[in-house]
Amino acid sequence: MKGGEMLILLSNRKKAILTGLQIVSRFFGKHPKIVVALKTFLKIFSIGFIIFAYTMVTTSSSYRVTEGQLTYRMNPSWHGGFVELPLGPAGMVSFKTHKTPVNLRMDLVLNKDLMNGQSLGDAWDSGVSKFKPNAISALYDFLFWRFFWLVLIGAAVGIEVTNGGKRWLMRLVRNIGIWAGVFALFAIAFAGITSKTLDRTPEVKYTGPIAEFPKVVSLIKKIGSDYKVGKNVLQNFIDGMTYVTYQIDNQPYADTSDPRTRVLVISDVHDNLLGIKIVSDLLEGKAPERFDAAILTGDITNFGTKVEARAFAGQITSQIPIYMVGGNHEDSEAMTTFQRMGYKILEGVPISIGSLSILGYSDPLASSYLIDSDEQMLKVFSGDMASWWDNYTSKPQVVVVHDIRQAEGIIEKAKAERVALTVVFGHDHQTSITQEGTVNLIGSGTGGASGFDEIGRNPDSPYSFQILDFSQGTNPKLLMVTTLSYDVESGKLTAIYTPIN
Repeated sequence: MKGGEMLILLSNRKKAILTGLQIVSRFFGKHPKIVVALKTFLKIFSIGFIIFAYTMVTTSSSYRVTEGQLTYRMNPSWHGGFVELPLGPAGMVSFKTHKTPVNLRMDLVLNKDLMNGQSLGDAWDSGVSKFKPNAISALYDFLFWRFFWLVLIGAAVGIEVTNGGKRWLMRLVRNIGIWAGVFALFAIAFAGITSKTLDRTPEVKYTGPIAEFPKVVSLIKKIGSDYKVGKNVLQNFIDGMTYVTYQIDNQPYADTSDPRTRVLVISDVHDNLLGIKIVSDLLEGKAPERFDAAILTGDITNFGTKVEARAFAGQITSQIPIYMVGGNHEDSEAMTTFQRMGYKILEGVPISIGSLSILGYSDPLASSYLIDSDEQMLKVFSGDMASWWDNYTSKPQVVVVHDIRQAEGIIEKAKAERVALTVVFGHDHQTSITQEGTVNLIGSGTGGASGFDEIGRNPDSPYSFQILDFSQGTNPKLLMVTTLSYDVESGKLTAIYTPIN
């Protein structure tokens, strides 16, 4: 069909509609009582419909998603702008994400908690009428129906503002269209402002026992405000909340309301400039989390030079003590420089952080220009450490080494003696948390991604840091490990809570 023919067709349809309205208007003109009754009915109906549609805007909607059952609820609030995530017995986390006056609440019931693994048909019967593959598609559906009901509210307002007159019906139709359009534009503008003011690294409020956990979201806010973060923020955001919910709900809850000792662990920075910047942000007090001490588990430099050691320590301002062991990438001049700049080197003499006793040993190559690990030296060193262990009448609760092979002898003795021990190590660039009998093995990952050689590229390994929570008292124990991870390539910031039995 050509353009001219299309215009003629539209014009004809418009004329037909107007003609129909005119015929109806003449009918109402001859029957004024019907007009009065219709106006009264429409006025009453529109008021009732506005109330009903408003409840539909503010009511919750539930969906079956891959993770379980997800319920969204949107509430007007002049002090709003929060996305609220209930965490069951752990409390609630509220994220200040936008500046428009509504709060969005997300309740997730995981699959394992649904009644007897109910089928999709059972879920439909129980009131969950929609099925979506993920939380994002469910959110889009939820927001679409809020938009739909707002447009209908606008149409009802158009009925309310239409008074009498000779051309009442024409004005009624026009006002319905105008006010529906006004409310549609309002909804679009509201969504645009919400999107425009969306904070990728939001402020966080903690309510309930979760307030005693590390303020990892606040730490991530500080990191994320300075560095690239992913484009699909909303998907990452919901994925992260779902994962935290899963962790809290499926792992033993670690009660951290009692006094505790909190230690930040940093490893294998390898003179990486971005890694140094992140460490600086975590330690210099810009982040709101309180640490009692920081422990560096080696390979802070890449070539073991005093220039690298000075470059690292010169950018760090810390109000807490910093302890360290050397790695195979350190050398004697780097270790001497760290010590001169106020770092406390752990070399076989236990130190105390509150009631926590910590023993540390540097890598056998920490005072050598050699870099490649020497397996034979590590084996000998492991035997020596095991014999030194017997000399401690009061056993330390934490042993810090660079290479876990250094501590193999102590680990076996602690397991045989059923002594509670936490061994913290680096070297392999992998975060790990494992338990062997009474011994917790904490792999601290890498604060320099793939190291010095990867500066300016997309590293394969994320930047990772760990927070260790210990109880206080005469027999301190590891309560929980929180792993912070930042992936440069995807821009994804994550936090993993791991309670320790």
